[in-house]
Amino acid sequence: MKKKIIILGRSEKFITIIKSLYIHHEINILSWRKLDKHKKYRSYKNPNIIFVCGYDYNSQWYDYTKYYRINVSSPLKFINTMCGKNTFLFYIDTTGKLKKKNNNKNLIL
Repeated sequence: MKKKIIILGRSEKFITIIKSLYIHHEINILSWRKLDKHKKYRSYKNPNIIFVCGYDYNSQWYDYTKYYRINVSSPLKFINTMCGKNTFLFYIDTTGKLKKKNNNKNLIL
């Protein structure tokens, strides 16, 4: 069965990885920065999976109200509106490169 997937964010590295994992599924990519202006909510309703990838890096220059709306309230509103009871939600951290600890074989982010 074809899964309905939403990628919230436009990071090419995450889009490439997710598309390679879900080759034959419906994938919709939405801009993090323009989410509060997105009016097509109904067409994205009840996806199987939502991947939240990232954060608006330009927002460090925004006033607090705009920063909070772009990075917290708009994504949360979208997710709460779109999710069904069977929707899986994944947040992918956009931190820097993976590094190995000197005395440990585990990778840290």
